[in-house]
Amino acid sequence: MPDTGNYLEQTTAAVRTAQERYGLSVTGRADAALWKALDADIQDGLPTAEPQPEPEPEPEPEPEPQPEPEPEPEPEPEPSTPVQRCGASFYSDPQPTASGERFDPTALTAAHKELPFNTRVKVTNPSSGKSVVVRINDRGPYIDGRCLDLSRAAFAEIADLNQGVLDVEYQVLD
Repeated sequence: MPDTGNYLEQTTAAVRTAQERYGLSVTGRADAALWKALDADIQDGLPTAEPQPEPEPEPEPEPEPQPEPEPEPEPEPEPSTPVQRCGASFYSDPQPTASGERFDPTALTAAHKELPFNTRVKVTNPSSGKSVVVRINDRGPYIDGRCLDLSRAAFAEIADLNQGVLDVEYQVLD
C-alpha cells in the first residue's frame, strides 16, 4: 500500500506515538523507517499490552430482609403428678408468708400444706375449663376440705371472686 500521507487525525496521532516508541523522527507520516520497525516487531512477536485489571464484579444485590418469625410461646410443662381434686379459696390480706416472702395479692401464688416452696402447680376450674399456673410460697389452708389457698389474682383467673370457695383440679408441674 503506497504511502500517500493522507491520514485522518487519529491515524496521524497513532503514527506519531509509534515513531516516539521506536525512537524515530516524529513526523506523523508512516515512512520506511516506521514500517521497518513495525516489521521487526512482527518478526519478534508483537508487544503485549500491559494486563488490565479485571473489572470488579458488581456485587449481587443483598436479599430483601425477611421478617423474623414470631417466637412460639413456650408450651406449658407436662404435669408430673396425677390430677387431684379439692376445694380452693383465696386470701388477700397482707401478711407474711411461710416462705418469708411478703404476700402479694396480685401475684399468681398459692398456699399448700405440704408441697415444697417454689413448686409450680396448674389449677383448673373444671366447670369453666379455665386454668392458672401458680407458685407455692405459703402454707395452708387449715380448713377441712380445702387444699389450696390462692392469691386474689390467681383465683380471679379461674372464677368470680364472689364464689369465695371453688372445687378445683390441680397438678404439680415441677
